[in-house]
Amino acid sequence: MTPQQLFTLARTVHLYSSTALFASLFFFCATGITLSHGWYLDDASSSGSVSVAVPDDLAATLLPDDWDPDLDELTDFVEQSVGLDSPQNIELDPDYGEIILSYSAPAGNAEVIISADGLELDVQRGSWLAVLNDLHKNRDAGAVWAFLVDATAVGMLLFALTGLIIVFQNRRRRALSLWIIALGLATPVLLFLVFVPAVPALS
Repeated sequence: MTPQQLFTLARTVHLYSSTALFASLFFFCATGITLSHGWYLDDASSSGSVSVAVPDDLAATLLPDDWDPDLDELTDFVEQSVGLDSPQNIELDPDYGEIILSYSAPAGNAEVIISADGLELDVQRGSWLAVLNDLHKNRDAGAVWAFLVDATAVGMLLFALTGLIIVFQNRRRRALSLWIIALGLATPVLLFLVFVPAVPALS
């Protein structure tokens, strides 16, 4: 590949990566600000609970003396009753005849306790801002969102590297651009070393 072909390819990748990443970059930049300054932004949360009767055939399998629950059948019942599927954690407590299912989502969580007496659902939900912040951190957002985060990161690397290649094409402004790149690299390192608190290393 000749230098001219490399520069042409770099400009093309730089252009289309920035176009494809526009929405994702805007989102992650905006939520980066809200994460850093969330202390003064409204972040109201809410909670609630719901009780649902358990069918007799399921309740019979949850009695401590006749403990024989079918987890697939119980999780299907939870999905049909309260709309929750794919619990992150399931705890069995045969001594008390209870099954506890835990569900997590960005800025929210739910806990379902099933026994012969019924189904109890407790829900905690954060505000829309908390949801956006958790999406920024990829917290409890699932595999598809994790893929988007990774794809955005790869796209940003391509955008940055092709921008660096383009800098070397412009001979008149190359020196100034390289100085600005060096300043941009040194600034966060110096700020980290001088201003960011650190704990001492233990020998």
